[in-house]
Amino acid sequence: MAFITNLKYKGLTVKLPEVVTITEDDVLAELERFRASQAETVEITSDDVVLKNGDTACIYFCGYVNGEKFPGGEADKYDLVIGSHTFIPGFEEQMVGMKVGEERDVLVTFPEVYEPSLAGKDATFKVKLYCVKQLKEVELTDELVKKATNLESIEAFKAGYRAYMQDKLAQDYMAKKHEALLDAVVATANVEVTKDMVDAQIETMLKSLERDLTYYNMTVDQYFEMNGTTKEAETERIRDQVKVNIKKVLVVEEIMNLENLIVSDEEVEEFLKGNQAENIDKEGVKTNLSYAKVLEFLDKNNNWEK
Repeated sequence: MAFITNLKYKGLTVKLPEVVTITEDDVLAELERFRASQAETVEITSDDVVLKNGDTACIYFCGYVNGEKFPGGEADKYDLVIGSHTFIPGFEEQMVGMKVGEERDVLVTFPEVYEPSLAGKDATFKVKLYCVKQLKEVELTDELVKKATNLESIEAFKAGYRAYMQDKLAQDYMAKKHEALLDAVVATANVEVTKDMVDAQIETMLKSLERDLTYYNMTVDQYFEMNGTTKEAETERIRDQVKVNIKKVLVVEEIMNLENLIVSDEEVEEFLKGNQAENIDKEGVKTNLSYAKVLEFLDKNNNWEK
């Protein structure tokens, strides 16, 4: 059980976060991203085209270490964007200049931080280039917008994106306000967080990561090794932040109880009206709504300064 003393959560003065607004340059940049995303892919099979950075190469490849194939080292008709650094360092660079139909040996060394059975080893990949795929740029027109979206014109696209970003920035701003407010409230209090509480939270996080990694047939230790660290080192790195997060949760729950801000079952049902999803975690919804009540209460009962 945690103990909280000296908690002050009313009448504080908190600095407002910086307001971020969307500019015309932001809108034009999004418009350009949209135009680029509509580029048409042209497949080239003639042998007079030379593979270059930015092209997509459709290839067969098979890797060998000490003359032997290794698991996961072979694929056929694989699309690889040259210059994307998707593959081992040096692989894509050695493919530049290939022509359709050409076969080439690509010599690489696996990074030291890699799957343990391959880390640091030299490998030879036999590569065949089937075809080259290049992007054909398109002109930005009202017709292009109509074809790709449910909007009628470039101006309608700009207006829609501007409205979307204004809404998103407003949500981000509110989240930053709540974070600043909660930080200020937590800073007033003495909150006892035990080592066992931190260890339990970290263990929950690791188990969640472990479940996610099963989809990739990877262990937690392998994941951290590939990222240049260890489970022990990462656990220590996040320990302080986990402790801060636990403090915030405990403070919110304390205010929730002190001010009787707990959400009723009826409020949960009202919130879920029209939601047809199955297996909804109603307790989770109730907790989130209660937290939102606390943040709204804090917003109304404290002061803001620019």
